[in-house]
Amino acid sequence: MELSVLYFANREVTDASAEYDLLLDTARFADEHGFRALWMPERHFHRFGGAYPNPALTAAALATVTRNIRLRAGSVVVPLHDPLEVVENWSLVDNLSRGRVDLASVRAGRPTTSSWRRTVTRSAGS
Repeated sequence: MELSVLYFANREVTDASAEYDLLLDTARFADEHGFRALWMPERHFHRFGGAYPNPALTAAALATVTRNIRLRAGSVVVPLHDPLEVVENWSLVDNLSRGRVDLASVRAGRPTTSSWRRTVTRSAGS
């Protein structure tokens, strides 16, 4: 049987450093004990995973402290990003991890993220 870690924290973060330490420690443990993958979300402005707005950055950090475990984005909300940046960021992570990246993409997030993207786009003059 293969086991994975789904890292979708569902609590308010009061100490961001401790939250990320827990993530890194969890990744090290899973890597050392033969877990198959660690899934991480892209979440914005919400208690459910809101401390993890960019799975590429999270995965880049995890790539430096693990050697075997697959690094999986449970959701990359492509409409919130320039698609070329998504490819470039994940290419970097794939190289850092020596090919241990798996991606899942979605076309929309929560209503708050969709309205956030429209607001940012309008304010940028697009």
